[in-house]
Amino acid sequence: MQSTLTIHLGNDRTYITAFEPTAKGLELMYINSIPERIGIDGDIIELKHGLEAILPELNGKFEKLRLCFPDENIFVHQFPAVKSGNIEEVKQLLGLEIRQAYPQHSLEDYRSIVIPLIPKLDGKEMMIAMMIDRQQVHIGYVLSEILGLPCERMVVSQFSSHAALLYNYPEQIDNTVILFGVHDRFADVSVLKKGELAYYGLVPFNSNEGVAVAFEKEIEKLLTTYIPFADSAFLFGPGLTSSILSSLSSSLPVPTQRLNAFRMMTTQLNDREREYCIKSAHLYPPNVGAALPELQSSEMIKL
Repeated sequence: MQSTLTIHLGNDRTYITAFEPTAKGLELMYINSIPERIGIDGDIIELKHGLEAILPELNGKFEKLRLCFPDENIFVHQFPAVKSGNIEEVKQLLGLEIRQAYPQHSLEDYRSIVIPLIPKLDGKEMMIAMMIDRQQVHIGYVLSEILGLPCERMVVSQFSSHAALLYNYPEQIDNTVILFGVHDRFADVSVLKKGELAYYGLVPFNSNEGVAVAFEKEIEKLLTTYIPFADSAFLFGPGLTSSILSSLSSSLPVPTQRLNAFRMMTTQLNDREREYCIKSAHLYPPNVGAALPELQSSEMIKL
């Protein structure tokens, strides 16, 4: 069985984990986070030094690498659905959108993943494209060289977290679930309906006190346009504090809880590391999801 090192290149810090599939499911083999990260201008010198400092902990222990990029660094575009087999039409639509948004770029400057959304309540069908800039893809290959591991997959944090949610909460597989990735002053929002993507968007908020109002309005919009009801909501991310969790758990109109990325894991880590996992489980859904099979992989268009 192959062990996988997953690295989430967060905008607050860099999160590092490793997993191995076993007869009981995923085993968490390694966990760490380092303050070094990719600079705003794409500079990786700081991150390179941070990874090199922990190389003795990693060398020779894992077999492949998967990277997770933050949603803020990704160009996300929604557009009316076309037949999934019509690759050329998808390319034309994305190429037009890129030229309008970034005239200096073309479709070839991005690695794109396209996923169909389930129909809205009015029957309208949409698709969503996640476009990773080729410069970031290059960063992935540089980190692969530093770590001496083949980079098998590059994913996006909010979308990677969908797999972590359904793996750790299998009772939600047939439900409609809202997932909030909470950051500083905004949250990514996505909805899974029986494991399929129904919605993705962003919710801005001006202060911790304004989170509840912003999220309540977002759920009201979801329930009138995208889904008839929601069974539950889960929260994760570096912006999730105990006060925000308490406020949202008591105010949102659906059962709400923190997403525990390690709920269904086994591990042989020591007591100190286990305690860290308990406290920081809401920070690692992107890492866990990167180690799991991609949801809707059969429906994805990769360009």
